[in-house]
Amino acid sequence: MPTRKFAFGHKPCGIVLLLAVLYPVLARADSRVLAQSQPLSNYADPLKAKAKRFVEYGQDFVNFAKAASGTQDFEQLAEYEAATTLQSVAGETSDKLRAAITLLQVYSALSCEEDRSIVRRFVEREFRFYSQQIEISIDQVNFSIAYTKRPGVAAEAGRMRDDLREVKNTLDSMKLQ
Repeated sequence: MPTRKFAFGHKPCGIVLLLAVLYPVLARADSRVLAQSQPLSNYADPLKAKAKRFVEYGQDFVNFAKAASGTQDFEQLAEYEAATTLQSVAGETSDKLRAAITLLQVYSALSCEEDRSIVRRFVEREFRFYSQQIEISIDQVNFSIAYTKRPGVAAEAGRMRDDLREVKNTLDSMKLQ
């Protein structure tokens, strides 16, 4: 029985159906799916830990923003703005990390080497994009650090910036097999 090819030259091997069926399941899946592929879990586990840490950063910066809100004082408004910017960076980074984990889960669920080859390019392209966005986030954090006068905000932002650099390095170093 001849195999049909799509217009872009690849055999389907069920990739479209597989992604459509598995994506909602894998978006909620836990690390059991990744356990099938040791190298992928080596990438996913640190990303999960960092995603959790960025949620914590977000909550910390919400608390800093609350402490600076409710006043018309210009310095307090600037502190509020810095804290909310940092909270946004933390939330966006956590979202990117959860998306990266989901992409790894989808990739690890593929058994057809042809599908893996196609999806690998998409996943690695997304990781490069996330890395570029995180580089911009590092600049945003540096800007906020420069303008805050609160030592607690500056210290926490410095730790978050270091974690952003680690995440960027992790994304840059990922090579799927």
